[in-house]
Amino acid sequence: MSLSAGQPISAAPNVPEFQFQSLRHVCRQDWLTICTGMMASFLLASIYMSGWPQGLIPEIKVPYAYSGDALSSTWLIQRAMEGWIFHNDRSGFPFGSSFLDYPGSDSASFLILKILGLLTGSSAGALNLYFLLSFPVNFLAAYLVLRSLRVGKALGFAAAVLFAFAPFHFLRLVHLFYTWYFVAPIYFYIGLQIALNGKQFDFKHASWRRRALLAALYLILSSFGVYYTAFGMLVIGAASLVALFNRNLKTVRFVAAPVIFFLAIGTAANLAPNVFNEHRLGHNPEVAARSPVEAEVYGLKPMQLVLPRPGHRSPFLAGITSRYNDNTPLVNENYTASLGMIGVGGLFILVLAAFMGMAGVQVDRRLSNLAVMSLVLLAFMVIGGLGSLFAHLISPSIRGWNRASIFLSFSTLAAVALVAQAFSERFSKRVAVQVASAFALFMVSVGLWDQTLPPCKACLDAVRQPYEQDRAFIEQIEHDLPAGAALYQLPYMGFPESSPINKLNSYGLTTGFIHSRNLKWSFAGMRGREGDLYFRTLASMPVSDQLRAIQDKGFAAVYIDTDGYADGGTEIIQAWTDVLGHGPDLKRADGKVVMFNLAGSPRPDATKIPADSAARQLDSTPLPASRLAPFLGTGWSSLEPWGVWSEGAASTLIISAPPAGASHLRIHFNGFVPSDRTLVITAGIDGAEPVQTIVRPDRTVGLMMDVALPAQNSSSALSVSLSYDKPISPQQAGVSSDKRMIALGLTSLQWVGP
Repeated sequence: MSLSAGQPISAAPNVPEFQFQSLRHVCRQDWLTICTGMMASFLLASIYMSGWPQGLIPEIKVPYAYSGDALSSTWLIQRAMEGWIFHNDRSGFPFGSSFLDYPGSDSASFLILKILGLLTGSSAGALNLYFLLSFPVNFLAAYLVLRSLRVGKALGFAAAVLFAFAPFHFLRLVHLFYTWYFVAPIYFYIGLQIALNGKQFDFKHASWRRRALLAALYLILSSFGVYYTAFGMLVIGAASLVALFNRNLKTVRFVAAPVIFFLAIGTAANLAPNVFNEHRLGHNPEVAARSPVEAEVYGLKPMQLVLPRPGHRSPFLAGITSRYNDNTPLVNENYTASLGMIGVGGLFILVLAAFMGMAGVQVDRRLSNLAVMSLVLLAFMVIGGLGSLFAHLISPSIRGWNRASIFLSFSTLAAVALVAQAFSERFSKRVAVQVASAFALFMVSVGLWDQTLPPCKACLDAVRQPYEQDRAFIEQIEHDLPAGAALYQLPYMGFPESSPINKLNSYGLTTGFIHSRNLKWSFAGMRGREGDLYFRTLASMPVSDQLRAIQDKGFAAVYIDTDGYADGGTEIIQAWTDVLGHGPDLKRADGKVVMFNLAGSPRPDATKIPADSAARQLDSTPLPASRLAPFLGTGWSSLEPWGVWSEGAASTLIISAPPAGASHLRIHFNGFVPSDRTLVITAGIDGAEPVQTIVRPDRTVGLMMDVALPAQNSSSALSVSLSYDKPISPQQAGVSSDKRMIALGLTSLQWVGP
């Protein structure tokens, strides 16, 4: 099979324009095919997710996913439905919940989700419809681009279907926003226009109306995720290098430059609220802190492109991937990168086209340019590749380079379609149509078998049970409590991106907010900000102190998820039962989540609480950075909004004139402990017994230790010595590029009576 067609990429100083087919013409000529493909994609996706025949009617009452990051997405959808994602008073009560510390460029996705949520009346319906609609949208973009590249109807249809049903699509359900990857064909299309001297995206010579439409297109593209925008810029950059190589500077100036300009403007506009928030409140080091090391961790291993999709229909093929994933390092979210059999064939074609071009063999310029753009992407994606260099020299914010695999999915399928089209055109017109149709049928049949799993009604049923259980429980709480009541949630869990606590999912505490409509919840104040620091410290205090504090803050109930406790919540439930004088008022059907109603509960007797206890000083703790400064001696790093890290193997605190009646100094802190070690902290004051605390990797936040004060001279200045057996830098731990040797993160100090 010959790949020869047209001139090689370096054939002439002025590369002639490839005759792209007008997109408007494609829409007019193929409208029936387009509508058929979009509707079929939607229904087929629904059947794959819900089973037959249930999938004929899309599921909008129960979400397709209800754990992990899918809970975070659902939480964000609910916020968007109630206003917008940035602020919400029902989360993080009473401080409110801001999402501005977590930058993103997904405003278009959130707008679509908000509309879908308002139409369906539920975040679950919005999530499911957003996912299902991504199939026809991805099909449409791929089909239009392939047809404009003069691929025939049948082959264009087949390749577009396989692109819409890529393994990546299903495997990324929990990372919902990545399922709208329709931008990939569009970026490749713009790149081919640049490399092939096309005029459809010429900004300078376009009418004002067309300029406005092009600018709007680029701004919209930039609002579907900063990752896809970054990958798109790489595709456009690679195409620009081809144009420069062909001495076609005008295309770079009038096509590539406006694209990059408006993509940058759109991304900046999406990030502007986050930038203004950081300028107003200062940098939050606890959120979205990325390390250049992560570009290596979340890079792509080329082997993952050619492996069968995980859980393949064929036990033999599934076993190959399973053995690889179980026995090789650095397998994480990059397991979603499988191209499928047809895509692997296309990858071989692109590599062959690149070698033939380098050998001076004439190659279809569509293939050669797709090969250049794909190989540039691959150079950034692989572990130890240019993505790692980018992370070290420019920014570590782009770490998941494996996510560009969906761009390769399009280019490889397009390569297969182009070669099949070229082969079919060797025959007479009538026979060519038959050959192309037969190959298209083969592609769709083999591709769908290879890239998808059988419809799984049981999968949806497995989600339905916990979802309905949570909904019924929250509805009962909402019925028993007055409108607008607030619930204090335990255990403390940071937000976002916290590790699971025992059996409690990272975003398990979002379920109350998701299912309620007027209740307020303590969880999901942004990590490192005022509300988070308050609850972080509060959760470590005695239950009686917590009760007085939450009563002062206006909470009406206590909500405890027992999965967050090693003993299944036995101790914490008993503690609240003792202080309230009664057991839980409500239990979830499985008994794992309980609620204590505080209505009519007495305040703990103030006479039984030491005069200088944490409860008395709770409103002033955790101390802000300006209040900690006078106590810091040697061995501390620079102050941050949440507190201060120790630096080195030892540090000191200087305590002037402890208050009368104080018997202990309570140190509230977080520990920095990698997963493969423990940390021993020793603290003491001359003349008093030193104490030791062991910090383990499964519990590093909201910790405290009490240091006994000497019986004599308690009114004079004291020096508290702290030592750490195993300080380690974040760089050594593979967390960030920070070289400070740290161990203890001091958040507050309190005096405690006898």
